[in-house]
Amino acid sequence: MLVIVLFPLLFIIFAIMGWLLLARVPGLEFTKWNLFVFMIGAIVGAWVFSVFLVLVLVALKINPPIQDMNSIVLVAWFVGGASGGTALAWVKIRYQREVASREKRRTKE
Repeated sequence: MLVIVLFPLLFIIFAIMGWLLLARVPGLEFTKWNLFVFMIGAIVGAWVFSVFLVLVLVALKINPPIQDMNSIVLVAWFVGGASGGTALAWVKIRYQREVASREKRRTKE
């Protein structure tokens, strides 16, 4: 039940997490578009990581109580959100820099 209540708050938490990671991690830069891309990656990453974790627990026949499962899924959402958001923002920033360097080389020639 805790997970269902906190789901809308995850968007706010992912926005704050994206702001912190994009502003503080070297190589990443904070812009509105990068934050938007981070949010998309965080939502997808949180879903994929939590589903993967539940599948692994089922495959290993580990059945934690519901109270523990809520905590496990929340941690999986945060880890998946941070990794998915950072990865997608990094890919966008890298692509953007590559396009800019190609344009710079093209104008020099």
